[in-house]
Amino acid sequence: NKATQIALVQSSLKVCACVCLPVEGADQPERYFIIGPIKPSLTSETSQAVLLFATKHEPGSLVKALSCLGEANLNLRCLESIPSLQNNEYMFYCEIDCSKAGFEETKRTLEKLSELTKDVIQVGFYF
Repeated sequence: NKATQIALVQSSLKVCACVCLPVEGADQPERYFIIGPIKPSLTSETSQAVLLFATKHEPGSLVKALSCLGEANLNLRCLESIPSLQNNEYMFYCEIDCSKAGFEETKRTLEKLSELTKDVIQVGFYF
């Protein structure tokens, strides 16, 4: 609704993703919105990153993405799968501890992650 959109803009936030989950016995799916800053930015003071990404629909694609994070010394604090209504695919919500890897390594790893996955959305970076 319009009031929600105004509130998001005034707070420098945006809807990063909308997830629709089917509900047994209901005519309409439940809708969940993931909200993040309008311009998330990785800085040298970043200690945590929140990302959404979809894996390619092929064997081992999630393992490749997670291995990429582990090799860069990025600690995965949270990983949740979110079913997509497209082609039985899943999106993954993850929170990553960046404090041990450092700024440059985190930046390189996120670039590599975008090559290994589909639709990487940087929801936010936090201190």
